[in-house]
Amino acid sequence: MSLFEAFSNSSMLHAAVVHLPIVFVLLGVPLIYYLAISQQKTEALRWFTVGFYAITAVISYAALVTGHGAMDRIPNDHRVAKEVWDLVGQHEEMGEKVWLFAAGVTLLLALSAIPVRVIRQLFVGIGMLAAIVLAVWVAILGHFGGMLVYQHGVGTPAMGELTAQPAPDEQTAPATAEPAPTDRAPATLDPPADDLVPPARAIDIEAAKAISFTKDVRPILEENCDECHNPEKMRGDFDTTSVLAMAEGGKKGGVGVVPGKPDEGSLVKYIRGAMQPQMPKGEDPLTEDQLHVIRQWIAAGAFDDSSGAAPAAAPTVETAPSGELPEAEAKPEESVPTSAPEAEAPVPETTPEPAAPANEAPETTPADAAPAASTTSAPSIDELLFSGGPEDLLVKRRAYRLGLVPQPPAPPATGAPVNNDVDRFVAAKWQQVDPTFTGAVCDDSAFARRVYLDVIGVIPTADEVKAFVQDTAEDKRAKLIDSLLARNDEYAAHWTPFWEDALCSNGNHQGGVGTRGNYRDWIFNSFKENKAYDVMVAELLDPHMPDHPARFVLRQDHTRILKSAADTAQVFLGTQMKCAACHNHFDNKEWSQRRFLSFAGYFADQDLELIKCEAHTDEYVPTGFVFDLPRMPTDVPTTEDERAARIAQLLIDPCNPRFAKTIVNRLWKRFLGMGLFEPADNFREDTPASHPELLEWLAYDFMAHGYDIKHTMRLILTSRTYQLEYNAALEDHFDVAKPAEPRYFRSPRLRRMTAEQLLDSVKVALGEKLEDGTRVYRSDESTPLTRALGRPATRNEVSTARAEDSAVVQTLELLNGDEYHDRIYDGEFVFAAAQRGREAGAYDGVVDDLYWSVLGRASNDSERAAGSEFVAGAAVDPASPAIVESVVADETLPEGTASTATWATVNGPDAPVFSGGASWKLSAPPAPVQEAPAPAEGADAPISETETVDPANTQTASFDGASAITFAADESGSGVAFAQEQSVAETAPPATPEVVSAEPAEASAPTVVEQSLGALPQAIVVNPDDVLYAYVYIDPTDPPKAIMLQWKSGDSWEHRAYWGDDVLKTDIAEGPARRGMGALPEAGKWVRLEVPAYLVNLGRDRRGIGEVSIVQAGGTAYWDKTGVLSAPLGGPTTAVGDALWALITSPEFQYIR
Repeated sequence: MSLFEAFSNSSMLHAAVVHLPIVFVLLGVPLIYYLAISQQKTEALRWFTVGFYAITAVISYAALVTGHGAMDRIPNDHRVAKEVWDLVGQHEEMGEKVWLFAAGVTLLLALSAIPVRVIRQLFVGIGMLAAIVLAVWVAILGHFGGMLVYQHGVGTPAMGELTAQPAPDEQTAPATAEPAPTDRAPATLDPPADDLVPPARAIDIEAAKAISFTKDVRPILEENCDECHNPEKMRGDFDTTSVLAMAEGGKKGGVGVVPGKPDEGSLVKYIRGAMQPQMPKGEDPLTEDQLHVIRQWIAAGAFDDSSGAAPAAAPTVETAPSGELPEAEAKPEESVPTSAPEAEAPVPETTPEPAAPANEAPETTPADAAPAASTTSAPSIDELLFSGGPEDLLVKRRAYRLGLVPQPPAPPATGAPVNNDVDRFVAAKWQQVDPTFTGAVCDDSAFARRVYLDVIGVIPTADEVKAFVQDTAEDKRAKLIDSLLARNDEYAAHWTPFWEDALCSNGNHQGGVGTRGNYRDWIFNSFKENKAYDVMVAELLDPHMPDHPARFVLRQDHTRILKSAADTAQVFLGTQMKCAACHNHFDNKEWSQRRFLSFAGYFADQDLELIKCEAHTDEYVPTGFVFDLPRMPTDVPTTEDERAARIAQLLIDPCNPRFAKTIVNRLWKRFLGMGLFEPADNFREDTPASHPELLEWLAYDFMAHGYDIKHTMRLILTSRTYQLEYNAALEDHFDVAKPAEPRYFRSPRLRRMTAEQLLDSVKVALGEKLEDGTRVYRSDESTPLTRALGRPATRNEVSTARAEDSAVVQTLELLNGDEYHDRIYDGEFVFAAAQRGREAGAYDGVVDDLYWSVLGRASNDSERAAGSEFVAGAAVDPASPAIVESVVADETLPEGTASTATWATVNGPDAPVFSGGASWKLSAPPAPVQEAPAPAEGADAPISETETVDPANTQTASFDGASAITFAADESGSGVAFAQEQSVAETAPPATPEVVSAEPAEASAPTVVEQSLGALPQAIVVNPDDVLYAYVYIDPTDPPKAIMLQWKSGDSWEHRAYWGDDVLKTDIAEGPARRGMGALPEAGKWVRLEVPAYLVNLGRDRRGIGEVSIVQAGGTAYWDKTGVLSAPLGGPTTAVGDALWALITSPEFQYIR
C-alpha cells in the first residue's frame, strides 16, 4: 500500500492521527505540574503550556473527524454484530468530548496569566485537575479503541475485505423514486419476513391514507430522531426534520424514504436494526405502533402535509402516539341525518356504529394528488360543526361527533356479587389474584359517613345517621345517594374548592401573584345547576360562550401563554406538558417541545417561536392539536378569540382520547382514593391504566349521558366496589418507581379530609347550623390551622389533589393551636352535654351522644365505660385534698380603700378571723337624721323621725389587686384548672373611695352597701365546674337581710349569687345574672359560700374573673378569704371538651374510610 493510499483510507488515517492526542494528553499532565511548582517567574513556560494544549485540542478534533470517516467504512448490516456497534457508539461519544476537554484546559491555563497570585494558583490548580481527568478519559477511550481493533478487527484489512463484499440481501434503492400510485396498490402490504425488532405489521393501504406527516409522523421523529439528525447537527449527513431531506438520504445509508416502499428506505431499516447501529442510537427501539405509523405513511406515498393542508382522505381515529382509541372504519353506505339531533347520544348498549354524513360524497381523490384548493362554496358539515356557536350548537356537535367514537368493550361476565356494570370490570380482575374473593360491604353508619363526605363534603348529623341505620328498606343506599345529589347547594359547595385549586381561582384575599380570575361563584353555580362538563369547559376557554369567566388563559407574554396551555392540558387532559415548554420532555418522550408548542399556539394569536432553554431560534412551530381527531379541520384560525374557540372545541370533542377519561378518572380517585391511572395528572402511553376497559367504558358512558357529572358519580357511588369495607391489608398503593404494579380495588383507600371537609364537619358535629355563607370555602382567610390542614394560602399553581401525608406542623396545630381549640371547646355543645350529665347523674348517655355526633356510630361498651369514667372523675370536690385553690383576696385590705364606717380591717382575737390575722368588717352606716323644715305659720310642727337609706343608693369603694394563675388538666375530668395556687392579692396604691349620700327611705328598707375587692391586673380564668367561694361570718347581733357576691367577666357584671331575702338588685330577673342560693348562712360561725361557676354563667368563654364585689343589705358581716376551687382536670365540662377533642382529632374522624 502506497503512502497516498494509506492516507486516502479513513481507517488508516484515523489510526495514524489518533495516537497524537494520546501522547499529548499524557505529556500535558507533568507539564502543568512543572508549571505549578516552578519557581521561575517568566511567562514563557505558561504560554508554552497554553499553546501545547491548544495543539492538543486541534489534533483531538482531527482524530474525531477521521474517526467519523472510519465509521463510514464499517458495514451497517448484520455482517457486524450489534455489540460491536454498541462499542463503536461508546467510543464515538467519548471521543467527541476530548477536544472540548483540551480546549477547556487551554482556557484555564490562559486565565492563569492574570497578574494576581491567588487567581494564578487557582486556575493552574483547576487546570491540573482537569488535565488529570482528561488523561484518565483518554485512557478509557483508548481501551475501547483497542478492543475494536484487536478483538473485533475494526479498521483492519479483514474489515476492509468484508466491506468490499455486498450484503447478502442488499438492494440498492434508486436515488429518486416516484410515489407508488395508490390506485394500483394492493389492499394490504405484507410485512417483510424477518425477526427484527420492532416487528412490522401488514399495512392496510386505505387506512394508511389517513396518516398525516405533520400530526402523526412528525411527532415521532421529533421525539426520537431530530436531536441528532437536524440541519445544525446532521449525524451521518441524514436530516429527519423534513420529508425532502429524508428522501435525499445520507451519505452512508442512502435514500431514507422510498414512497410506496416502506421497507426499502434507510429510515425504516435503521429503526428496525436492518442497518446498524439501530436507531435511535443508545435508546430503546421505537414501539411497534410508532413503526407502523411511519411505514403506513411511506406506503401511502410519504406525502408532505406540513404546509398546513391535510391529505384528502378522511381520517379515522386518533393515530397520534396516544393510541387510546381503536381504529374505526368509515362506512360510506350508512348515513345520518344532515342535521344532528339535539338529543343525547344513546347509551353504550345501543349506540350505533359511526356513519358518514349523507351529504358528504365519498372520497375519490387519489392519495398522491395535491391537496385541494380552498373554495368559496358552502361549508361542509364538519366546517359548520367546528364553527363558534352557543351552547345548543355545542350539544348538537357533541351528539354528531359521538357517532364517530367506537363502542367501548362490554362488561365482562363474573360470578361475584355486583350492583352494576362497574363491579363487573373490577370483579373480573379479582380472578387474577384470588378467584374466591367477593369482599364485604361496609356497615350502614360507615357508608352514610363516607357518602355524605364524598357528595356534600360534611358528615351527617347524629339524627341523620341514626335514621339511616334504622331504615330497613333494601334500596336505602341508592335513595340516600339520590337525596344527597339533590342537595344542590351543599353539593356545589363541596366541589367548589376542588375546582378553585385546579383552575388557580384567585379569591378575594389571595396573596402572591394574583394572576387568574375569581371563579368561585361561576364554579358554584355551574355545579349547582349540574352544568354539562363539556359546556363548563367550553365556557372557561371560549370567549364566545355565555358565562365566560375572564382571565383563565393568560396571553401577556410567551411564558404565560405556555403556562396557560400547560395548565389546560394538566387539568382537562390529565397530562403534564410543562417540561416540554423549554425542551423535549425528559421523563415522557411522548411530549417533544415542538408538539407542545404546536398545541400552545392555540392559546396565542400566532404560531409560537421555538425557544430552547431561553435560546431564541427564530423558528416558529405551526399550530396544531396534539391528537389527530376524525374529520378534524386542518385550518388554524388567525384571531385570538377564534383560536380560543377552536381549542375549546378540540378539547371537549368526544373523539378526544383523553378529555372524558381524565374527568372520570378524577371522580374515581376522589371516591376510591386511587385512580384508574396514576398519577391522575400524568396520563401517559407507557403507563397503562389499572383497568383500561373500565376506563374506556366509563368515559363512553359519561359522554353518552351528556357529560353529566352527577350521572357518573351516581354510577360509581352505587357500585358495590365503592361500598366495600375498608381493609388495610387489601388497600391499593401506587409506587411511582413501579407504575405497572396491579391495582385491584378490593378495599377503598384511606383518604384524609380536606381542610374544608374537616372544619365544616366539626361544625356539624357540634350541632351548629351550617349555611353556605358560613362554610370554610367561602372564607378567603388563610390561618395556621387551614394551612396545616392542607388548604393552600394562595392559588398560583394548578393543584388537583391536596397532600395526604400528615406533617409535623399539623400535629402541633391540632395539639396546641388556639383556633382548633376554640372551635371545639367554645360554644353551647360542650356546656349542654356536661349539663345533661350533671342532671342525669351519669355520663354514659353523654359519651354515646359524642360518638354519634362525631363518628356517626354508637360507642361500644368499653368506649362508653372509659369515657364515662373519665368525665365523672373530673368533678370538683371541694373537700378533696387534690383540689387547687386560687385566692383572689386574703389578709388585710389596702389602707384607705373605703370609709371605716363601711369597710374596716379588723384583727383577732378581738374580732372573728378565719385566715391569717385579720378579716374585713362590712356594716351599713347609720341612717342619717334630717331635720324637718320649719312649719309654716299656723301649721302643726311634724314629729321628727329617723329615716333609713334607700336600697337603690349604695356606698361603693374599690382597690386594685393582683392574682397570678397558671393552668393544667385535672385528673377528675372537670376541665381546665389551676396547676398551683399562688400569692394572695397584692395591694395597689390606695384609692379614694366614692361615697354616695343616702336619701331618706322607708323605715323598713335596710341600707345597701357594695364593696369591690378591686380590678385584677390579670383575669383569673375559671371553668364552668370550678367553685367560686368566699368565707363569711354573720354577726348574730346584727345580721344582714341578704348578702350577694358579684363577679365581673370582661365588661359584664351579670354573674351574681345571693343568700337571704330577695331584696338585692331586684330589677334583674332570676337566673345566672342573679342566682338565688337559699337562706343566709348560720350566724356566729365562719361559713364558706360556694357557687359552681356554671350557675352564674362563668367559664364558658374562658375570659375569667376580672373583679369581685360584695353587696350587703344592712347588718354586719365579716369577710375573709375569697377565691376559686378547681379540680386538677377542671370539671365535667372541660372533660367533655377533652373527650370531644380526642374524638375529632382521632384518625377515625379525620380520614374517610
